[in-house]
Amino acid sequence: MTELLRTLMALTTGAMLALTPLSAGAVDEVSLGIFQAEHGEQDYAVTLCGDDGKHLCVKLVALRKGSDTPRGREFLGVNIIDTIKPSGPNTWKGTVTYQGKSADGFVKVVPFTSFFMHGCAYIVLCLDITLDPKPGQKP
Repeated sequence: MTELLRTLMALTTGAMLALTPLSAGAVDEVSLGIFQAEHGEQDYAVTLCGDDGKHLCVKLVALRKGSDTPRGREFLGVNIIDTIKPSGPNTWKGTVTYQGKSADGFVKVVPFTSFFMHGCAYIVLCLDITLDPKPGQKP
C-alpha cells in the first residue's frame, strides 16, 4: 500500500487528528459507541461534542497487534475528528485534517450499530471506511 493511500486511510478512518479542547461552556460529550477498525486492531470512541453538543468527535482509544507502533501511539487518546458538523439525521459533513493533510467528506453513524465514512483528498483520491461496533458494548 502506498504511503499516500496509508495517509488517506488514516485521515479518513479515525486517525484523522486535530485535538481541540472543549471550551469552559461546552456541553458534556454523549457517547455514540466504540467502533473498531478492520481486524479489531484499533478502537475509536465516537461522541457528540462541541459547544452545542452536535458536532461529531472521534478519538483513537486503543491499539492492538500491528497497529501498536510508536507512530500509532502518538495519536492514542487524541481526537481525530472534532470539527465536523451535523448535516442530517445521524450524518455529519466537513473537512478532516490529519498531519497537515485535509479531506472533505461525510460520516454516518447509527449509535452503537454502524459507522461509515467517505472522504476525498484532491478530489480524485477517495476512500470509504466502515467501522464495526465493538462487541459487548451497551448503549
